[in-house]
Amino acid sequence: MLKPSSSGINPPSAAFQHASRHVRDHPVVQSPVLRPEPPYFLDQRLRGVMGERYSSSAGILMESSSLSVKPGFFGDTSSSAFVNELNNTLGIRVRSEEDTTAPKTSFVSESNARNGAEVLRFFESTEEFGKLLDRWLDMNFGGFVIYEPIYRTWCEGVKSFMDGVKQDKMPERLERRSLTIWRNTQRPLQCHGNMSALEWARQSTGENLRWETLGLLLSSIARMATCLAPWDTIFRSGTTSTYGKMELLKKLSNLIKIVVDLSRKCGTRNELSVHLLFDAAMTESLINGDMHNEVWTSFGEVCDTVVLMGLHLEKRMDARTPFWLCELRVRFLSVVYSNDKFLSTYLGRPPHMSYRFCVLQEPQDLSDEEVCGDENTLASALARLQGGWTTTGHPHRITWMKASSKRFALREDIVEILVSPHIQDVEARVRDVRRCEEEALKAMPAFVQLDPLELLTNVRSDLSYQIPGRGGVTWRPVDVHCFLAIQRQRLHADFLLEKVLVNRRKADPTRLLSIALKLLKLILTAYEQREFLCNIRVDFTDMLAFYAIPAAGVLAMELIQPQPSLDFPRSEVLQQLSVLVPALESVRPGEGNYTLCVMGLNPIRKVLDRVLSSRPPRQDEERVEQQNSLFFGADVSSDADFLQWLGSVDFESGSWLDSGTASGFSSLEPSTSMTSVMNV
Repeated sequence: MLKPSSSGINPPSAAFQHASRHVRDHPVVQSPVLRPEPPYFLDQRLRGVMGERYSSSAGILMESSSLSVKPGFFGDTSSSAFVNELNNTLGIRVRSEEDTTAPKTSFVSESNARNGAEVLRFFESTEEFGKLLDRWLDMNFGGFVIYEPIYRTWCEGVKSFMDGVKQDKMPERLERRSLTIWRNTQRPLQCHGNMSALEWARQSTGENLRWETLGLLLSSIARMATCLAPWDTIFRSGTTSTYGKMELLKKLSNLIKIVVDLSRKCGTRNELSVHLLFDAAMTESLINGDMHNEVWTSFGEVCDTVVLMGLHLEKRMDARTPFWLCELRVRFLSVVYSNDKFLSTYLGRPPHMSYRFCVLQEPQDLSDEEVCGDENTLASALARLQGGWTTTGHPHRITWMKASSKRFALREDIVEILVSPHIQDVEARVRDVRRCEEEALKAMPAFVQLDPLELLTNVRSDLSYQIPGRGGVTWRPVDVHCFLAIQRQRLHADFLLEKVLVNRRKADPTRLLSIALKLLKLILTAYEQREFLCNIRVDFTDMLAFYAIPAAGVLAMELIQPQPSLDFPRSEVLQQLSVLVPALESVRPGEGNYTLCVMGLNPIRKVLDRVLSSRPPRQDEERVEQQNSLFFGADVSSDADFLQWLGSVDFESGSWLDSGTASGFSSLEPSTSMTSVMNV
């Protein structure tokens, strides 16, 4: 795996080379590009560190490094690339379509003006809006991708804009103000190497307010609302007093869709617009679940836009790209790529993006304030990194994202093993992935390598339990959540790989059952500590749906075997399933993955009822062999397929032993309702 450089900056080419070593039959050829100098304002310390960011990358951006050029990214094989090369040779400069600060002019329909007014109406109570956003930032300890100082700058600007709206006593003032936002959104965002993050943020708020800004604030509030219990006081006060939790989420979802539509019609493409598409897709998943068709298609648009803007290439500083913007692009690609692999893994579908065509770079382990700080603040923060990591204070959210990025290429390799019809030597591929998993874990900080069950036990018994190697700080709930996200992903990956070996190579299922029990125990142990970990409620529902139910399904199938394995811990499995049932019952209607939890709850109840009843089994040895072949020999392409089948089984009749076939599994189509987590 990647070894951090001494300066704390990993060369992007190293990340790409690591990813590419898994694709020996598909070499990636990189074409040379010019290496622009870092912006002149950087002092010598920072210039030395930043120099390591530069390496060649495939393709060009029409016609400069600006990512907002209308035609988008064209690779080296396109006709445009040859024309561009000829123009460069002849010294011909082609003016970009959006190389102007002059706003476009176009007719704004009455319906668009009304829709814009509906969005602005939500922000009329500026004090309550500020409280909602503060609650989100406090829960999320900073921004998720976009930096917290930018969010706060936007919030202050929106308040100022809405104060001006209140002072306007003319009729249809909201409609007229929406026309101002329309014109602002048509202007391209400007940036240069010396521009600060807050200067950039002020281009899209206050009197410069844009639709993308409002959409990003709305999606942040929606994510916050999904994390809260229905009885939270936020649903009984201020602007939201007329809404229950579900009513508020539906309202926000509708407003976000309006803003996305208005932004598209304005015709600009920039960092804000692609972030808005991503946030809209994630909000949809949180409300309706990841198996909802709209989540898959809208996320596909996000990935397509990333490529169209050239964000899949190496992110680097140049005359129009300061450090903070370069880092923002690195973070954004990391989050999009990670969520792409999550959706692909669960749904059993090919991913939208591949490391074979991306330059995956590790984000810097810096706080939002440090990234957005002045030259001296940034240089000092980079100098304090040891092996690329901070060593004091609470981990930032980006710390966990950086740790998770060690597994990015592996997650795609795992998806390939799971869903590709062309994998031949499955055993060798699985061995290689597991070896790389161990290397990836060793490359993470020591506190990420802790035993998860041991950590949960220590945190439960001692609220002052400290994070090792961080200067004496204690574990916060959000730290435990992020830690568990990495650990459960690793366990789930091992579970899926072993399931492939059992299904396709008829391997002994003993190890699969052991991993399944370990995964289920981890999720239920975390669930038992939900009072301590209550800050992010949605994580519990997702953990149950994505990780506990598949593991429980495998264990439940073994329970109803007339002759289970001699070393199968039957009593412990029964106890764990008995704990899982009330946990699934506690998931409320309206939560994104409620449908999934119900889908898993019903068959697990049936299994427990059957196992705990006194009726003897009716299967003979021939049926036992058929049963083993049915489940452990079935090539179930995704957890969604398995859950759909498991929910339709009639365990009482025993007829499922005769009717099920391996091909019956593969013919199942995934259900259409399920939610994507903001994986770390």
